[in-house]
Amino acid sequence: MNKKRNRLVWVALASLTVAGCSAQGSVEIQETIVINEDVQLESSLADSSLEVSRQQDIEVGRNIKNSTLHKEFFGKEIYFNENGGLYSLNLDTGVEKKLVNREVISISNDGKRALSFQGEEVFVHDLQTGKRILLGNESMKKPDYSEYGFTNDEGNALVHFDYETDIVSLIDVDTNKMATWDLRGYDMGEISLSKKVKDEVFITARSEEAGFGIYQLNAQGYNTLVTPSGKDTSFTNFDILQNGSVIFNGTYGGKTGVFYWDKETWDVQLLVSGGKSKEGIWVPFYNLSPDESKILFDTPVQIEDDFKTNVYMAELVDGQLANSVRIMENADLYSVITYSGHWSEDSKTAYITTVRNTEYIGNIAVFNVNN
Repeated sequence: MNKKRNRLVWVALASLTVAGCSAQGSVEIQETIVINEDVQLESSLADSSLEVSRQQDIEVGRNIKNSTLHKEFFGKEIYFNENGGLYSLNLDTGVEKKLVNREVISISNDGKRALSFQGEEVFVHDLQTGKRILLGNESMKKPDYSEYGFTNDEGNALVHFDYETDIVSLIDVDTNKMATWDLRGYDMGEISLSKKVKDEVFITARSEEAGFGIYQLNAQGYNTLVTPSGKDTSFTNFDILQNGSVIFNGTYGGKTGVFYWDKETWDVQLLVSGGKSKEGIWVPFYNLSPDESKILFDTPVQIEDDFKTNVYMAELVDGQLANSVRIMENADLYSVITYSGHWSEDSKTAYITTVRNTEYIGNIAVFNVNN
């Protein structure tokens, strides 16, 4: 129970943090930016060689509660839970459809599959065909101390953490076949993330010997540390790049930020610095484009007792940030940029979901990258 509680507390804290200031190299922690309400910040779009143009916002056109699960896809469609079901709303036509007869807990990044629970049973729903798939076996019913989640963009792989047995299972949704790993010796309560990249599975976990790091789970059953680890290391998100290097955010070396780990040199570079405010230390979040050439990140702005967000876009070049440019000022976002932001498949357009009156999803801001 303690392990599960620690995990849930960690997720709650991560979801409440906000993102940080642009930085290069080893940068000291920055304070939250505080401005007066009547101060208008000037746009910095013209101050960078990264050419970004803001398009007309996409209007959602109906009330969708900010507190319920929702996901936006390419500025064309929104999926959301409402009245005990999962619905889709086409933003071009205004046509609304009911996709699943129950609320879901997550949607794959490509928008084709969703995950739901019914009692102790776990289901994956094909949102294109309407087919419902019952997963796992009798040993993998949904107990109180376990967790399920999609671990790749396509939603055809599901990871299961069992906090009572310390077993991690990877389930092939299409075949229901499973691969398992025994992670006794690791603190399962601090396994927070998993990613399946091609045929390789990566998780963040704390080893009693090596500390908190990103580990690869391979077919031979070995757990291989692929990044530097330590007692002052933690993760809130990570991406394995095509060259084998890693971008992650969280804490490293006693600093909060977004970091780049170079696979060839094992050096860790601070890309975006975290900060602190009256409420405490915050961790920056990021959103990586599909072609790995650009990222979005944001920084909190305090206006009297209220918090807004400035959003930035930058290029990622040889493990460094270049041409950082501010694209939104004093914005009210749905969540941190990892969840508010979405890229087009060609990495040329960024969509950012805002919030209206703190209760409802607002317009979707659209930014084109001009080559």
